[in-house]
Amino acid sequence: MEFVAILVIAILVEGLVEVVKGILPETISGKVWPVVSATAGMLLCVLAGVDLLRAVGVDLGSGIVGGIVSGLIVSRGANFLHDVWKRINEAREQGKE
Repeated sequence: MEFVAILVIAILVEGLVEVVKGILPETISGKVWPVVSATAGMLLCVLAGVDLLRAVGVDLGSGIVGGIVSGLIVSRGANFLHDVWKRINEAREQGKE
């Protein structure tokens, strides 16, 4: 279930960044958008209590750190997130063998 929440937040972050891009003047540097995306991703993950690390069994003791890491991953987008999740599951399956 955690993956679904992370995927939804990734889609929301992409959508929010695109809306903000459409509202703000085109003169704003392209280097600003990764910062906006990362900030939105981290904020949403921390507030929603989404923690990708905890979902795969890594407990850092604080949901905030996991939320920040999850937010950075989420900010890269839904496709990137899918690739990360796939690799984590493959590694977990290999560990069970």
